[in-house]
Amino acid sequence: MRPPWWWLRSRHQSFWAFPKGLSRSRTADNRWFANGFVRLIVLQDHFVNIAPATARGRVDHRCPHLQPSTAPGPVWDNRPSRRTTVAHLRSLQLGRRSTMRSDITRRFFVTSALAVMALPRWAVAAVTTIISGRTFQGNRAPDGVKGEGGEGLRARSNMIIQNCTFLDLGNGAVRVNVPTDNLTIQSCSGSNFYRFLEDTSSDRTNPANLTNFAVRKVTGREVDRGMTRIRYGSHSGTIEDVTAYASSQCDLYCVGYQLDGDAHDITYSRVQAHGFREVTRPDDKYWNGDGFSDERGNHGIRYLSCLATGCSDGGFDLKSANVYLEDCTAARNKRNFRLWNSGVLRRCTSKHPRWYGGKGGAAHFSFHGTVDRYVLDQPVVTAGAGNRAPVFLIVTKNVLHLEIRNAKIDAPDAPLFAVYGPEPVITWVPPRNQQDIKVGKEKA
Repeated sequence: MRPPWWWLRSRHQSFWAFPKGLSRSRTADNRWFANGFVRLIVLQDHFVNIAPATARGRVDHRCPHLQPSTAPGPVWDNRPSRRTTVAHLRSLQLGRRSTMRSDITRRFFVTSALAVMALPRWAVAAVTTIISGRTFQGNRAPDGVKGEGGEGLRARSNMIIQNCTFLDLGNGAVRVNVPTDNLTIQSCSGSNFYRFLEDTSSDRTNPANLTNFAVRKVTGREVDRGMTRIRYGSHSGTIEDVTAYASSQCDLYCVGYQLDGDAHDITYSRVQAHGFREVTRPDDKYWNGDGFSDERGNHGIRYLSCLATGCSDGGFDLKSANVYLEDCTAARNKRNFRLWNSGVLRRCTSKHPRWYGGKGGAAHFSFHGTVDRYVLDQPVVTAGAGNRAPVFLIVTKNVLHLEIRNAKIDAPDAPLFAVYGPEPVITWVPPRNQQDIKVGKEKA
């Protein structure tokens, strides 16, 4: 149903339409996006809780929304210059807040509009909430388990969390429990928590999709289970310049950065995961513990200049299709790159894989399950004397198609291939004998 619109008329005979919801806006950055982006209305400086003017020209705050009035309409004198308008537009793009007051004797509107063929049927106000400089303290003990310690805060749409500290918390220093759009977490730190960013819905019938989000410049220490878990249909996110240091008592299935469900179109840039190792798993079982992981339901996942070290399973344990990695490094993980589907790895480096316990041996690049095609473009492999972890461990259910371009491999005591299953189809570009490869033997 079409919402009510009310005309406001200036003494210059200009007409503008504002929706009912505008009257309830009490915050600084108000951006109205018309259907199809046919009009952008920017409200500057003094526009808060607009209600009809009374006969004395003041605002009647009792009225919940705009209604027709015989009182004079908005006055356009003392309008800001074009320079002020442009500056305000830029401030909105940067997420800055402007100052407003609610005691209005005149109403000033700075309006920038695109050509309009018809009025939009609806519009939604984006109200930004900023949480800055706060400390969120839980009661998690140094040897706390599971979710002990409680949550720090629950995220909401159009929220910026910045310069905050999170201490001794459980499953969600920041918890996403409802669909949330336009969340930014930046310049924060924390210690001793189960998970930092946890995406778990409070209502199973209403998935807590996290969309159009950014997490940047965050450091977590003494992390027991994971730094981030993002799932459901979450999408369009960036995680950058984030570092996670695991605790010495990581829980089972710990992972630095975890994607699950149908999450898609998410990019990690300059993100680090260190020391996610299971320590309570029996030696006769397979030990998990990854730096980064994604699942088969995920897609459009990119890892750029990321680093994973000291994990008891995969540095990068990736099951999503067409995954893309560039300039990533994995060092001292049991299996530095653990790959299950398809994708491209460009200029990625594997160093000194290390076995920590449990079943299964170490490897630089390992391939598993039902795979398709991978391209390793300019891979770099380094292993010291005595390190016999195979460069390529292939344990697949079907034929792996692997293209290796311009490799630089220095693993003098290791086999180049260890194959347990169908023989792979290997394409060398340029030919094998023209690439810089030093290994102990060709095949285990």
